[in-house]
Amino acid sequence: MNQVTASSPTNEGAVPYSSAGPAPPHMRIVPHLDSPRSLHFDVIDRDVPESTLIKIGRFTDRVFMPNRITFKSKVVSRGHAEIWTDGGKPASLTGNRG
Repeated sequence: MNQVTASSPTNEGAVPYSSAGPAPPHMRIVPHLDSPRSLHFDVIDRDVPESTLIKIGRFTDRVFMPNRITFKSKVVSRGHAEIWTDGGKPASLTGNRG
């Protein structure tokens, strides 16, 4: 069975922000369950402070990295995708060849 490990499924490691300033961008990753072969995992919620790069990939036995979201699945490559924010713009997503 495919498993997912979110390196930081909560807001742990997120940069605190002032109540006077705007909240950092927030992302939510949810499984798409329309197919019986879909990858099942818990919903991942994460604040993404400005100029932060979040890497998405397959789980490895490396040490914990707060800017990584990993999945235990053979269909996810080690360097599957990247999400980032820059200058108050909406988050950008890039899929890597894998």
